[in-house]
Amino acid sequence: RVYQAEWPSAISPSEIIRPAPDSTLPAEGCLWYPEDKIWDLVKMTPGKTRSGGSGGITIRLMCADDLTKLSPINDACKWTATFSTSYYLTHIHRWPELCLSAESSDGELMGYIIGKTDIGAEGLFVHVTALTVKGEHRKRGIASRLMSQLEMVGANKLGALFVDLFVKEINTRAVNYYKGIGYVTSRVLSDYYDDCNALDMRKSLPADKLNRRMIPKKIIVR
Repeated sequence: RVYQAEWPSAISPSEIIRPAPDSTLPAEGCLWYPEDKIWDLVKMTPGKTRSGGSGGITIRLMCADDLTKLSPINDACKWTATFSTSYYLTHIHRWPELCLSAESSDGELMGYIIGKTDIGAEGLFVHVTALTVKGEHRKRGIASRLMSQLEMVGANKLGALFVDLFVKEINTRAVNYYKGIGYVTSRVLSDYYDDCNALDMRKSLPADKLNRRMIPKKIIVR
């Protein structure tokens, strides 16, 4: 594990959060664990490409051309919502460093994340609007690398106090994944989705030194 003041020796904090001229980002990143006050290193595992070869994974800023490649990912996952083209474009243009794609060496879109910033009663925060990875590419660290970039940008560039996201209460796989990387359920949103409640899950970032923003509210919002 990498303590807050330490980072992978080959990468400085500014290099991790700043895209290269070609919009690509380092393969490694760090997730924040507020209870332990440490950054934990995230590495991705290469795998087979569509052509059967072995290739690496590129993390880069999402672009408008990626929107034509979302359907195979979204349609294959019953938990992933599909938004209008204008909705995606708004995120890409307003919050470019919080909208990322994972791409294989042969150009396949393997997964993506879109996020945004907002200011509420509890201060500035980063919201994860959508995160999904193609089924055959899961368990390779892609989702965690995408999440780590939002957390690092939120903490080290934006000064955000926490990250939050909404997830279906019945999507136990996703709920357990988020719990595993340090998120807690802040509140329950009753009937937020057509078929179930939503869990508002949060993780405090280093700026919230006492982790107050992730204290469960123990209320159901109707």
